[in-house]
This record gives sequence, structure tokens and C-alpha cells, in this order.
Amino acid sequence: STLFVSCLMEDDDKFSQSASERLETAVEEATTALQSAANGWRMELYPEGNRIYGGYTVFLKFNADGTVVASSEHADPTQTATSYYTVEGESGAVLSFDTYNEIFHFYSSPSTGAEQGIGTANGGLEGDSDFVVMEASNEFIKLKGRKTNNYAYLYPLETSDWATEMQAYINAASDMEVNCKTCTVDGVEYPVTVRMSLNNFTARVFTIAYTPAGEDAETQEITAPYVCTKTGIRFYEPLTIGNKTVSEMTFKEDYYFENEDGSVRISAAEPIRSDNQFTIDISDLTFSSVTVSVTPTIDDEYYQWAVFPKSSIATMSDKAIMRSLVDELNSYLDLGLEPEIILSALAYMGPSEGTFENQLSPETEYVVAAFGIALLEDGSAFTSTTDLFKEEFTSAEMPPLEEDYAAWIGTWEVTSTTSEKTQSPLTFMVTFSVKVPNNTLNMTGLSVTTLRSAYSVVADYDSETGMITIANQQKVGVTGDYDIKYVSRVPYNGSYTILTGEYIGMGGMLNPGNTTATMVGNKLSSGWEIYGMDFFALRGSSYAQFYADSGYTDFDYAFGPFSMRKVDTRAAVVQPQAKPLYAKTWKPGMLMHASEVATAVSAE
Repeated sequence: STLFVSCLMEDDDKFSQSASERLETAVEEATTALQSAANGWRMELYPEGNRIYGGYTVFLKFNADGTVVASSEHADPTQTATSYYTVEGESGAVLSFDTYNEIFHFYSSPSTGAEQGIGTANGGLEGDSDFVVMEASNEFIKLKGRKTNNYAYLYPLETSDWATEMQAYINAASDMEVNCKTCTVDGVEYPVTVRMSLNNFTARVFTIAYTPAGEDAETQEITAPYVCTKTGIRFYEPLTIGNKTVSEMTFKEDYYFENEDGSVRISAAEPIRSDNQFTIDISDLTFSSVTVSVTPTIDDEYYQWAVFPKSSIATMSDKAIMRSLVDELNSYLDLGLEPEIILSALAYMGPSEGTFENQLSPETEYVVAAFGIALLEDGSAFTSTTDLFKEEFTSAEMPPLEEDYAAWIGTWEVTSTTSEKTQSPLTFMVTFSVKVPNNTLNMTGLSVTTLRSAYSVVADYDSETGMITIANQQKVGVTGDYDIKYVSRVPYNGSYTILTGEYIGMGGMLNPGNTTATMVGNKLSSGWEIYGMDFFALRGSSYAQFYADSGYTDFDYAFGPFSMRKVDTRAAVVQPQAKPLYAKTWKPGMLMHASEVATAVSAE
């Protein structure tokens, strides 16, 4: 049976039951319907009274013991939250989520805005937690939010595997994030904008600029919030454009939505397609390092590739993986950078190779992902042009480490004696991690420049003394026609300069207990006394400086000796992150102060 709840408080004479009896019956039937779905319900939920965000998918299971289990597309698909619900009679049967549910109340709690910065600061997403039951049966439930007056629709789930099913909805929604521009009705095109984000949150709303036929017709803005299904979209209410009315549309060919008879289409620009294919080869694999080679079948088209910890993309569709990388390219376009600069810095053409040193964790699965890219004709954005090509590998086991070698591994608070410009001690968080076990380490962070976290330098380990030494003039990268090197700094003619040449720049010694250490500059037999090292750009006998990182002063290089205190005995190598590993390392902030080109002094 289906329950229709409306004005229950009519005159008793018109019904065989009293108003209170009808209300009790309505509550019983609503409760029975809510509990009837063996696998639970899929809810299409629209928070906020004007439906400015569009709709979202929530799974709910109402149990006879008064508990409700919730899952949503804005939580981990494997995660559920349990709380209590009630169905009580007021002006009709009212469903209340009356104890806090971290998943369901995400859409209605003001703390979502206050604590997570989503929606409005004092209201969050401004959704409902109390609903009037408008219709209820075993096949369909229609609710009306008491705060927003929005309808929410519930459909029984066909599977008990919520995690897989929710992931399917998440992947479908991600794959359908296309920037639609036109709505075509019976061959006539109308401009469309799509709202895909609002107030730091996902949004799903079309706005169609519809102009009826006729000379004096005025353009109307038709707003259409929608929810994503596994195959397309469903509108909150039927969308009428001219003489066409549509409720649902199917997503086709990765760029447009179409109704059943094809008379209405909402579309983005047709994608650029390419037949480029990629062969991915893995070599020199250790517990912490790997070399990746990528060979395309078409040498004159751009492409991207990156290495991901497999766990970080396990729930992402291929399209979502590609979009995450393309979005980074487009973020630089948004900064006003020229496409050619972005492509030269972060994309490839022809065969490419990259070595990742100390960027893997032992015995961890990784995925190399490669795909073609191109710039849209109007220059507004980059887009993917091929399928995603993938190759998996697993890093090797970590070998045993010597005690003193292992003691260096971790994060150290390193404090200088003074500095060049501010003439005050500077503090750095410096990380040592495994490069070649019991032989070399990677050191990151001992620099005042913007490159301090982007590049590591090699520290050689002496197993007899437990000391580490850092060789001068280590090349770590290239910028333009300059080599980026880690170079010694020395006093010179009443000022300071860099000192080129092959020698040990600095050395470090562990103190008793292995939790503190000291690092000092080398005193060369030629008389030069090194007080510190940093990153510089070298070209022949000239060099340029890099700007300072946040918290430091430009060109305020640190004077040693350096005192060191260990603050974190973390794992031997960097743990896998959700961010991809790139063979190319580049950021707009890695800029030289090229106007200050000086002459380097040679130690020889």
C-alpha cells in the first residue's frame, strides 16, 4: 500500500477514523515502509532552500531498533555512520534524524561551515534533518524537508554492497564533470553555464539562457539543479524548454547529456581525440627508487605521466585520475602563465624518462599512469586526448641498516650560529632519508630559498666514524640555461660569495646518544673557510640567486656551525601520499633573482 499524507486534521465526521487514529496509522505505515528495504534506500538529497548546490546521493538503512545507518558520496565509500531516528505524528508523519550522524548531518549541521569551511560560515550546507513523509511504499518514498521545503526521493537499493555501489555513483559523478556550454532543443542552440562548485563545495546546477521564438521575445534564465545517477543526471523537477520537458538525461561519448528521444542535448565542446598509445617500462627498482620510461606511438603530441601509490587511486576512475593531473595544468593557466611554458615544464613529447630517488616506500604497490593532452582551440583549458595507460610495480624490501646510519634518518631541528643579512640564528627543519643503505642519505630542507623542499642533496656516510659529509656543487636540476646546484658560501673581499670546485662543503657528527649532532663547514687547505651551503643557479663562472622561502629573508644565508636536535624518528623513506610523483619538478615560485648575476669564485 501507498501512504499519502496531507491534511490529516480534517473534521472527524468525514473519515471512519479520528484525526489521532489517522495520524497513528500514517506513522505506522511510514515506519513500515522505511524499514521495508532489505538493502536500504538510495536518497536523492537537495540541501539549501534554493537548491543552489544541486543534489547528492545518500544511502540509508532504517532498522527496527530505531537506528539508521548512513553512507554518502562525500564520505569514504567504505564508511558508514549509525545514529537514531524517529517517526512521529505532527501535521503528518515526520521522520527525524534526532541524534547526530556524522555522515547525514554533514549536509545540515552549521558546524560543517564553521569547522570545515564548506557552505556558509554559520550555516554549512543548510540542509534538513527533519522531513514530512509525503508518500511511502516499499518501492518509493517522497519526503519534504521541514527547513528547506525541498523534496527528497528514496529508492530501494538492489545490493547490500554499499561500498561498491557508492563508489560507482562517485565515479560516475566524477566522469560527468564536463563544462557544458550549449543546450540544443530540436536543433536550436541556447547558451548554458554549469555551476560545478560553490562555497568550497561541489555543485550541480545548469543555467540555460532560453529565448523563445518571436521578434520581441525576452531571454529567460532557466535554472536546473540535478543529481547524478550511474548513467546520467536527474533533475530536481522536470525541466521545460519551449515545448520539450525532460526529467532525466543520459551521459554520452564523454561530453554531452541527452534525453531519451535525442531532442534535447546539453553538451560541452567535443573532446579532442588522439590515437596516441604509450608503452611504460620500469627499471632500476629498489626499495626507495625507480626509473620509469614512457614511449609514445606519436612523437609530436604532448602527454603527461606520473607515479601514484596504488592505494591513493584505488577508488578513482581512469577519467578522475586524468582530470586530477589536467586540473593542475589548468591551475597554472588560471595564474596567467603561457601554455607553452606550462607544457615545457610539466608535459612531454617523444620518449621520456624519469628517476625517482627516495620517493618510494618499501614493499609498496605503485601505478604509473600516462595519457595524451592538448590545449583546446580557444586556449581556455588543457584536456585529455587518449585513454589512460597504466603499469604497476612493487618496491623492494628495505635492507638492514647500521645503527649510526639509522640514527641520521628522520627530521632534525637545525639552528645556525648567525646569518648574513639579519645577523641572527636561523632554524630549519631538515630531513634525512635513505638513498643507498649504509652508504648515502638524502638531505632536504637546509636552505633559505624556495627550493628548500623541492630538492634534496646527497650526504655521504662513513661507517667507521658515523659522520656524514656533503660534497660541494651537487647538481640537482636545471632552470633555463642555468644548472641548479648546492654550493658553498664563503667570506670574500668584505662581503660573501659562492665557492665552486670539487671538495667536501660541510660535515656532520653525531653526539653521544645520537639525538643531537653538529654540522660545520670545511676549512680548505687553500685557506678558504666555508660557513654554509645553499642552492644557486650557475652558468659558467656566473651565478644567480633564488628568492627566499616563506619565513626567511631574501639572500640571508645561514652561518654555521649548525646545532642539530632530532625531533622525529620517522620511517626510513617518505610514506606514500595521495599526490602523484612527477619526473619533472617545477613550480612558478622557483624563480631566480636573475637581475643579480654575480661572478663565482673558484676554490682552485
